[in-house]
Amino acid sequence: RLLSQDAFYLARDLIVSGRVKKRYRAIVVDEAQDFSNEAFRLLRALTPDLSKSSLRDKCFRQGDIFITGDDSQRIFNRGNDLWRCGINVRAKRTRRLTLNYRTTAENRSAGLVVLENDPVKLRRSRTSREPYQDEVCVSPRTGARPELYAAHGLEDEAGWIASRIVALQNADRSYLLSDFVVAAHSKERRDEYLKAISARGIAAVALEKEDRSAV
Repeated sequence: RLLSQDAFYLARDLIVSGRVKKRYRAIVVDEAQDFSNEAFRLLRALTPDLSKSSLRDKCFRQGDIFITGDDSQRIFNRGNDLWRCGINVRAKRTRRLTLNYRTTAENRSAGLVVLENDPVKLRRSRTSREPYQDEVCVSPRTGARPELYAAHGLEDEAGWIASRIVALQNADRSYLLSDFVVAAHSKERRDEYLKAISARGIAAVALEKEDRSAV
């Protein structure tokens, strides 16, 4: 069974050696933050570098590979060097997007606390009672401010989750248990949550996947 990096390498070798003739004039890459160097080298092989070719025309003066990504959504801690992968990236060809329409300012602020873990910014936010911010991006939408809790282990975390569910139901009797969802980063952690929360007298079930029959 091939690992993904091996598959990228072998696919690129087929193209470079001429055994596969298929090429593309242009490629658009989305969610590039988790691409490896081997994946980028494959993309370079799939499309010619028009900046070094007589085929280059005015329609492609800005490049033949369009890449978008968000390091804040990175899953794998990979460092990429596009230049070494054969992709010619210059400052005038790059743009940083600064408006975040996906999340509210409060949710984005809470995410940055966890992502950046910058004690200076955190102290400044607590002192000013303003959302934790970075220096570049903004979210025009606003909403409820999330509550962050730094747990000391699984049992402490499960206890806090259970107490929040009880407190919210006591504050608003219209809340049902089906209104609450606990997200986990793995199936193993999900099962640990299920066991720990159920042990505290709260009926819980594990969701395997989205029910596509639901509307």
